[in-house]
Amino acid sequence: DLVLLDLVMPRLDGAGVLAAMAADPDLHDVPVVVITTAEPSRAHAPHALAVLSKQGLTASGLLSSLAAHL
Repeated sequence: DLVLLDLVMPRLDGAGVLAAMAADPDLHDVPVVVITTAEPSRAHAPHALAVLSKQGLTASGLLSSLAAHL
């Protein structure tokens, strides 16, 4: 299992999703990679495996990043 998550979403933002996942015993170990148009920062997603910018991200770049972090 793996979650690809954007930080900028309506209603519940990515930080809220990460907090809810961290509090849920069934989800807290699921790896998360943040892909966002916001300024990529580990500060916004401290428990994410990686924080990637959508700008210029390609499928091969995403796959390389996933391979490096999993």
